[in-house]
Formats: sequence, structure tokens, C-alpha cells
Amino acid sequence: MYSIKMLCLENGIDSEIEIDDFENMKNVKNIYSKLLEETRGVILNIRASDIFSNRTILKSEILLRRKKDSINEDLKNISLEYERYLKQLENLKRKNK
Repeated sequence: MYSIKMLCLENGIDSEIEIDDFENMKNVKNIYSKLLEETRGVILNIRASDIFSNRTILKSEILLRRKKDSINEDLKNISLEYERYLKQLENLKRKNK
């Protein structure tokens, strides 16, 4: 069997790979390339699907709702505090008359 090693030796290059190994590596590379393309296709389909889009939208809506609730709670607390200060001011005005 003529090997890449012989070819390399004739040209002054050191190599341990034989032709059969090279063909096997090419076949394995082709198999992995095909699997990689199939996997990319699956990922693209998932990203384009309604499930992925809806989940992303839902997550954004949940975060938005939480932020809105937090802001509303802060506004409520500020309003309550403002009303309390107004009452205190009214009481002080009455006492000073």
C-alpha cells in the first residue's frame, strides 16, 4: 500500500498518516460537516418558530410588567407619604392660628 508517509519521505516531509487514514478522516469530516449543517438548520427553525418568539416576547412582557409594578408601588408610597406630610402641615397651620 502506497502511503502518504512514502510520498512525504520522498519529498523530505515527516508524516505518520497513511492513505487509508486520510480517506477515513475525509469521511468523518464529511459526516461531521453534514451533522453541523443539520444542527444549524434545526437551530434556525427553532429561532424562527412561534414558540421561541412567543417565549422571548413573554419574557420581555413579564420583565416590563415587573418594572411597571415596581414603579407603581413607588408612586403609591410617595403619594401616601405626600398625603401624610400635607396632614402634618395642616395640623401645624391650625396650631399656629
